[in-house]
Amino acid sequence: MRRPRATSGKPAKAQQTINAKREAASKAKRNQRLSASSQDTKVARLVRERDDLVEREVTHGPDNVLLSAASSAINRGTSMVQTRFVMAPNYRSLVPGGYFSSNPFDRTLPVSIRCNNPGAINGAPWEKNYPGYVDTVETTPGNKTTIFEAPEYGVAVWWELLRRYAADRVTTVGGIINRYGGGQDYSNYIRFVEQKTGFDEAHSIPLDDDATLLAFGKAMFQYEAGRSTPLKDDQIVFGFRLARADGDVAGIEPEREFLATDASPPVGVVLAAGAPAAVVPSYLTVMRGLDGTRWKPGDGSNSTIQSWLSFISSAYPNMAAYCASVMHLDYFEWCGLTVAYCLAKSGIAPVFGTVDTAQFLWAAAWLNWGTAPVGTPQPGDIIVFEWPHGGHHVTLFEKDNGDGNWACHGGNQSHLVNIENFPRSAVIGVRRPTISAA
Repeated sequence: MRRPRATSGKPAKAQQTINAKREAASKAKRNQRLSASSQDTKVARLVRERDDLVEREVTHGPDNVLLSAASSAINRGTSMVQTRFVMAPNYRSLVPGGYFSSNPFDRTLPVSIRCNNPGAINGAPWEKNYPGYVDTVETTPGNKTTIFEAPEYGVAVWWELLRRYAADRVTTVGGIINRYGGGQDYSNYIRFVEQKTGFDEAHSIPLDDDATLLAFGKAMFQYEAGRSTPLKDDQIVFGFRLARADGDVAGIEPEREFLATDASPPVGVVLAAGAPAAVVPSYLTVMRGLDGTRWKPGDGSNSTIQSWLSFISSAYPNMAAYCASVMHLDYFEWCGLTVAYCLAKSGIAPVFGTVDTAQFLWAAAWLNWGTAPVGTPQPGDIIVFEWPHGGHHVTLFEKDNGDGNWACHGGNQSHLVNIENFPRSAVIGVRRPTISAA
């Protein structure tokens, strides 16, 4: 059999080698021309961006580093690939009308507020890949605080930090704050948060419970700033949802809910008797966050119970003496206090008549509070039971089981905050708060 002849008269393998070298040389020349063209385009873009910055007089800190970086990149003729050009941050709130800082160098504001970083979280490598990251600023020697474009991004990173703690099984108030402090003595921090939230040091913070997170976050944000956070509750909750969505804003809509520490619904809104509940009332959400709280006779005075009394005293000074009168008791029936605390956390004053038996520690006192709803009870309605032996119990409605029993959420139910079933036949009153704009 005859072999095919090579077209050049040289062996076929040698010809293939020559062709490959020619193709490689041709490709290199094409790439060189494309690179030069690309380089010219990128430098031209740098010039346009530099001119745009000059026109808008955008600065970033006292040294105007944006313009400096742009001019330096142009002068060197370096490409965007070689020099990362940082555009001016787009400071904003992700929630319409929400608070944000547009100047992270405004030293009239606490660092956590001016940096849109309510948790005052120090810079960590993983944060650089998070949406909204701008830079870090050294606030004290060796301590760099992260700057975010929007405070909701700062809240999201705070949530992400708690998620990382939870992965290490650090989930309690005390555990989180001590981990936050990196080994420092944060006992005062813990006491502050306990007083503000009513959660004790061992209280677990679930990352899927917005009401509990909101109360805990606001207390931590206040401690970090040395003043109350200027963020709206909507913004903070948006940050939680942003974190759960891995920083993807798309599809997340702010929701106005009667959240745990937001006392006022939109102006003019009245939650009237018989009106269908659009959302779970905040006080029921607070109650759910207290699950597992335990106090029984023989335990002695309870710090969690005392913190609830302290919170009510602070929110309603006219009730301070009443709270003080039972503050250090070894035990008392505490179902009325639990309901009162949940309402107070939502900015709703508990029942407080002129005589002792008309005040919130007495379950039957709640019969004369709020309004009587018409029709089926709604989650969160206040239910008063009377037992055959003459005692009373006050709790919050969860659902009708359809078997003659109502599932209710309250305190001092088997000496716990939990859900228990009670006979509908023992109900002597259903009450609902009337909330109007203050």
